[in-house]
Amino acid sequence: MQEQSRNKAIIIGGGIGGISAAIALKRAGCDVTVFERAPAIQEVGSGIPLWTNALKGLQKLGVANAFEALGKAVNAFKASTWQGDILTDLTNEKRLQRLETVSMTVHRAELL
Repeated sequence: MQEQSRNKAIIIGGGIGGISAAIALKRAGCDVTVFERAPAIQEVGSGIPLWTNALKGLQKLGVANAFEALGKAVNAFKASTWQGDILTDLTNEKRLQRLETVSMTVHRAELL
């Protein structure tokens, strides 16, 4: 009996995007190999915001609950210049209630 062939995928880069793509492709039935030049995952960077669309993507991958335990909910966001001038001031509470989701901040290394 002939074995059914599976699609194969190679992903270059084991960062957040690469790992997310690998999870999605594996769930779709592909054989996936991820290549990363760093010998180990290290703490680099700092906090990273996970806005509503990112969390919905993580929910589709089935991994959102793990990140909700790691992160902190965000209900407001301000961005300013190095001199302190406000570039944007977003209050997300009403929008988040309407979308029935949250935005979060998590350390980049923990997200990986």
